[in-house]
Amino acid sequence: MNHATLTLSLVCLSFFAVHPQTLRAEIVIDFEDLGLASSSFYNGNTGVTNNDGWSSGGAFFNNSFNSSFGGFWSGWSYSNITNSTTTGPQNQYASFPGGGSALDGGVDVGGTYAIGFGDGAFVNLPDNTLAKSLRLSNATYTALAIRDGIDTNNGSIGFVTGAFGSMASIDSPGYQAALDPNGNDFYRITITGKDALNGLGSDTGSVTRYLADYRDDKSDNVDAGLFSGADYVLNQWLDVDLRLLGTARSFSIGLETTDIGTFGPNTPSFFAVDNLVLSTASAVPEPSSLALVTVAGVTIAWRRRRRQNTSPKC
Repeated sequence: MNHATLTLSLVCLSFFAVHPQTLRAEIVIDFEDLGLASSSFYNGNTGVTNNDGWSSGGAFFNNSFNSSFGGFWSGWSYSNITNSTTTGPQNQYASFPGGGSALDGGVDVGGTYAIGFGDGAFVNLPDNTLAKSLRLSNATYTALAIRDGIDTNNGSIGFVTGAFGSMASIDSPGYQAALDPNGNDFYRITITGKDALNGLGSDTGSVTRYLADYRDDKSDNVDAGLFSGADYVLNQWLDVDLRLLGTARSFSIGLETTDIGTFGPNTPSFFAVDNLVLSTASAVPEPSSLALVTVAGVTIAWRRRRRQNTSPKC
């Protein structure tokens, strides 16, 4: 091999050696950057009707607050309330596990988490990130309505038909509702990736998990084994893999229940989320590539020195 050929080969080798490998770093959105006072929540109430939403860790969470009739909201709120026993809508901002999610999946008492409400909730992801995972659980208000059939502040039945699995029904003038007649009730959430912001655009993938499952056949429930196949209301933080959402720019929420009334679902449409993990792309040379570049440089220097030593002297 002549010098020109050797030099060209080493240059090509050097190019491929320094070509960066795409590595993934992680961002964990745990909502602690929101600076919430102890035992409190934020639902978008700034004193006026607004659709401002809020952000944490670079991700945007939609929120609409209407100041009419004492105030009501939709989308996302955030909270650090630890109440897992009080029934009714006054406790709609509490997670059923009794706090936020610790990094190991346990309960972070006093930690901040997000409460989602309704099918209109969505999250816009930061630029150049992919959704990797999140922790999911029930809100206390919803869990007690499902488990005990109680959804009022005074401990009685209001809108819900009864406890899941009870095969209860209501048949009165002007109002009809029923749980599954065979007791095969469920409450589930579907997270759908979208290729545009604000939960819009085409689907990029979806993930469905059960927040409560009283069905006889749970073969499609990947979490059934955590409860030995028994009927359950989710009372812990569940790790949900979001990589099936692919290259989503945002994701939207869909909720489904078997307690359906004349005017739609009777199950309170709340759920809890914490520790949203995003992956970010970064291009850096791998250590093995850097070593290869070094070898190429040394080889070129050796070749040049050898040529100089063997050149004729004047």
